[in-house]
Amino acid sequence: MEHAVLEQLRKSISIYDRSGIFLDFEERFRAHVGRKFALLTNSGTSALHSIYEGLDLRPGDELIVPAYTFYATISPLAQYGVFLNQVDADANGNVDPAKIEQYVTPRTRAIVVTHMWGHPCNTKTLLTVAARLGLPLIEDCSHAHGAADGNTMVGSLGHAAAWSLQGQKNVTGGEGGILVTDDETLFERALMLGHYNKRAKQQLSVTSRYRDFATTGLGLKLRAHPIAIAIADEQFSHLRDWTSRRQTVANQFIAALQPYSFIHLPNTAGTQPAWYAFVFHYDQGRAHVPIDRFVRALHAEGLVEVDQPSSTGLTAGYPLFTRTPEVLPRLYDSPMLLNASEPQPNAARFFQTAIKLPVWLFDDEMHWVSSYIAGLRKVCDVVANNPAAFG
Repeated sequence: MEHAVLEQLRKSISIYDRSGIFLDFEERFRAHVGRKFALLTNSGTSALHSIYEGLDLRPGDELIVPAYTFYATISPLAQYGVFLNQVDADANGNVDPAKIEQYVTPRTRAIVVTHMWGHPCNTKTLLTVAARLGLPLIEDCSHAHGAADGNTMVGSLGHAAAWSLQGQKNVTGGEGGILVTDDETLFERALMLGHYNKRAKQQLSVTSRYRDFATTGLGLKLRAHPIAIAIADEQFSHLRDWTSRRQTVANQFIAALQPYSFIHLPNTAGTQPAWYAFVFHYDQGRAHVPIDRFVRALHAEGLVEVDQPSSTGLTAGYPLFTRTPEVLPRLYDSPMLLNASEPQPNAARFFQTAIKLPVWLFDDEMHWVSSYIAGLRKVCDVVANNPAAFG
């Protein structure tokens, strides 16, 4: 990775058009997913923002969104005066396709889904639902670099898709993002949002209705940093091998936790997860030990990276979505932009019972896998055989 940074430093630390490492990475990524257009941005959030701009949303429009996701999947939508109808989750925390249609109205403009924790959504069913409803499907693939549902790679079939290249992601540049689409109009509006002047002039055709605005774009600058993309490009070269390594670690966690009835493991049948993290669920009713005590016991064994994810959670839990007029009165005068009053029991259950483990990758990290498995087994054995020991 160091050589990639040094090589880019010698070339340029700012790229104004589609050339150099930007061109190389976008072409590789576009071909990998099988899409016509790719556009780098300075974050995954900006990539999603650019897609939403590409939809040409108007105040009062509605979108179908996940009830459970990282908030940045939908937070850019607050800038558009739109309203969000959240849909409950399936067993893997992804949008349940069977529950979408009840929230569709004549104002619905798109369906937004996240491949949570690197587990692919039921892409084919979602596409069938979207096609029947005549709505574009937007995929947030930020957790899911290299993931596939059967032979269908995430991000390859929806109307548009975005990935984060932030520091913890499976392909990272420290910060960055990328979107893909086959829709030229969406791409041009996304380009206009944050890539003014040279790049816009380079890629907007002379017949484009946006050509006259190329110099200024829409007024924002969302360009990526070349050094970040040089790092991401180097990492992207290893994605296939790294996904296989993560799968091996995930298999070890599954084998270790399978015997315990109070542990619910992810359903990966027919899919290739990206294993951004290993998330399992703790059934404290079966365990007779509260989840917080279980996690504290794991921490006491030195498993300090065991986590109950909080910032990735229920979309109805954030004031931005439920008290929107307090911060965006220019766009909202109703109490909220999200249908937060609608109960979403599966999403709530997923959030309340989720426990996350890192999925290590490199040879010098593998000792952590065996250490964590030993600690997990030790605590789980006590829960199974002597729950009274927890007090």
